[in-house]
Amino acid sequence: MIITSLYSRLVSPPSDNPSTPSPHLTGGAVDVTLCDTNGRFLDMGTSFDEASDYSWTFALEEAALDDDSSLIQARNNRRVLFSIMQEAGFTNLASEWWHYDFGDQLWAERTGSKTACFGATSVCGIEQMWKDQINSIKN
Repeated sequence: MIITSLYSRLVSPPSDNPSTPSPHLTGGAVDVTLCDTNGRFLDMGTSFDEASDYSWTFALEEAALDDDSSLIQARNNRRVLFSIMQEAGFTNLASEWWHYDFGDQLWAERTGSKTACFGATSVCGIEQMWKDQINSIKN
């Protein structure tokens, strides 16, 4: 039970329930970071998808108070990302500074919306994609 509790803090459990699909399966969840003009990732304090306590969106708010310039810059970068995404209407998964939602059930819960805009999607298999491509060439 303890492992399940710890696991669920950092990982969204898979779900085949149409009313509670995994956020990324809806198309309403994105993982994003900031980069410079050359496409290099900016320091956000942890690696992307790192499963640690420092990955929480606001984890560096208190940690950065130690006058560590790298932590302060990472904290500021997180603030920029959070502000931009929030202004665009996204909500943030608190345990992942990189995870934002729009229109899925997590977004609906956080914004007080009665329902999500998006439900689960299904991805075509590669074989079906090839068939569709061949059919489009024939027509």
